[in-house]
Amino acid sequence: MNATFFDGKVSRPHPAQYTLSAYTVEIRYTDTDGQEQEVVWPLQEARLATWNPSGKTRLQFGPFPHQYLDVETADYEARFIPARQLLKPARPGLYEFVLSKGFRGVVLVGVVTVALLWVLYAYGIPALSLQVARQVPAEQEVALGDMLYRQLENSGQLPVDKAKTAHVERFWREMGVKTRLPIRIAVVESKDVNAFAVPGGHVVVFTGILKKFNRPEQLAALLAHEAAHVEKRHSLQQLIRSIAAYSIISVMFGDVSGITAVLVDNADNLVSLSYSRQHEAEADAFAVEQLARQGIDPMGAVWLMEALPTEGEVIPTLLRSHPHNAERVAATRALAKKARTRGNSSPELKRLWNEIKAAGFSLKS
Repeated sequence: MNATFFDGKVSRPHPAQYTLSAYTVEIRYTDTDGQEQEVVWPLQEARLATWNPSGKTRLQFGPFPHQYLDVETADYEARFIPARQLLKPARPGLYEFVLSKGFRGVVLVGVVTVALLWVLYAYGIPALSLQVARQVPAEQEVALGDMLYRQLENSGQLPVDKAKTAHVERFWREMGVKTRLPIRIAVVESKDVNAFAVPGGHVVVFTGILKKFNRPEQLAALLAHEAAHVEKRHSLQQLIRSIAAYSIISVMFGDVSGITAVLVDNADNLVSLSYSRQHEAEADAFAVEQLARQGIDPMGAVWLMEALPTEGEVIPTLLRSHPHNAERVAATRALAKKARTRGNSSPELKRLWNEIKAAGFSLKS
């Protein structure tokens, strides 16, 4: 018979088939890896769960986190009731106790829960993500970033152009910006106007944004800006924040093993990871400071923003993931005007920029 099975490892339901005998319930299902699995419940150890949000009859087995089997109520009445003396009701938990108080209690708890979750999301999670990120050792941050970057590579989302990557990496090294972790750059062949940073030092630049540049200072500002997200652990904080809510729910429902899977799944979100205004302001200031320190015109940070379309065109991915507004441009311009450039940018940097132009992806598209 058809049923829905929860394996107690992940919170996702599995379509299943079950067979009932006098002493056992045999359950066959396909796990999240696509592998066929079979579990057998001794009927004497199964329990009749006291709640089921799907409206079907739910059976419960094992210690917390429990396994559950949702069956049609009609099937339960026809097949299980003859053996019902073997099925004892499960001990009611907090959730069942709340439900027993009726609709008013549910509404009250719902309102309080939503309010607490909003406070947690708006204030608690950002503060917690900052503290957690600060406690992560550098070697673990690098290992995490490498894992996420490999996940993106394996998913086929990063068709890296090795030749163009070599050009931009030489440009970055020549800039001479010092960072806490080594910055590793990858240039990806894509029409998307985007660039993003991965925790641990990976910076991914799409050729779509390089086509918007006609000055070396714009590329220098872009690389310094993304390096700032790594240097100040913005990417790590935002990643922690993005999975925090799911992690809390997973722990509540015993889906601890699912957190790693969710972390890997969230590698895809790095492409459009959204930063707060504070993070963007910090990254803009870092870019202006570093450009000035290395003898590069800090107005490059402003020219970078001005090269990105804001009206009359489709908003590029970079603007969705990096909030772009007049106030931010004005603030960056003010910082650039105050910054004192130390010397002139090296002739080698200009030469490398000319090589990048010659590569054919810096011209206006």
